[in-house]
Amino acid sequence: MKFELNAWNAMAVTLICMLMLAVVLEPSARGEATAPEGGTPEVGQIRPSTLSTGRVVINEVYPNPVGREPDGEWVELYNGGATSVSLYEWYLGDDVNATGNVREGSYIFPQGTVIGPGEYLIVAVNGTAFYQAYGFYPDVEMINTTNAVPDMIRAGNKFMLNNDGDDIHLFSPDGAEVDAVWYGNGGAMGKDRAAPRPAEGESIERTQPGLDTDDPSSDFTVRTAPTPSGITVPELGGLWLIPLFAVLLAIHIFRRM
Repeated sequence: MKFELNAWNAMAVTLICMLMLAVVLEPSARGEATAPEGGTPEVGQIRPSTLSTGRVVINEVYPNPVGREPDGEWVELYNGGATSVSLYEWYLGDDVNATGNVREGSYIFPQGTVIGPGEYLIVAVNGTAFYQAYGFYPDVEMINTTNAVPDMIRAGNKFMLNNDGDDIHLFSPDGAEVDAVWYGNGGAMGKDRAAPRPAEGESIERTQPGLDTDDPSSDFTVRTAPTPSGITVPELGGLWLIPLFAVLLAIHIFRRM
């Protein structure tokens, strides 16, 4: 079958390109409905910081990423207070103790890590993997993969969240627990008051930034579209190759007309 290089074919290919881009990049087309004020925003829209407890909390957790684990995992912190907070020498891990143990992970924030009032801070296991998935770098990473992202200091075992359930803890420099979140089977915390277990590619996030009643089952909800740093950014993976190929094909046809 001979393909005629005419204006109608070129227009058809261009239309297909536009439709593919819309399906890949538009959250609602991916089954990720945007929410009204106070919920998950549209692409590029910063969430309003309407409620807070006045302290730094674990705000969103992405424990079951698409692709290789734990490289794609990340944790988002939120500062609901009115002043900046230095996280230098604070601990983040999946153990009930600040320094971890032989099984669970624990990492220390490096010097210079500061979270401003009403700001989000992303802790990624792998900064390069995070960049490839979302198009921007996290604030800190646990594994040294790029000079563009400061590295956390390992204090226990490696950080790896269980897909069926686990617990994440934030500690101050003196080892006092600042916040804790558990989901699914709850890990060491058990199922009582556990947040729902997200499926692959989903996250759990507080229903309002910083809102904390110490009951993850009511404080957290599942997000089909994870929102690192308060922005809905589709995790494209290899899908971006589809519209790119279509666009290149359209350009080729136009040039041969």
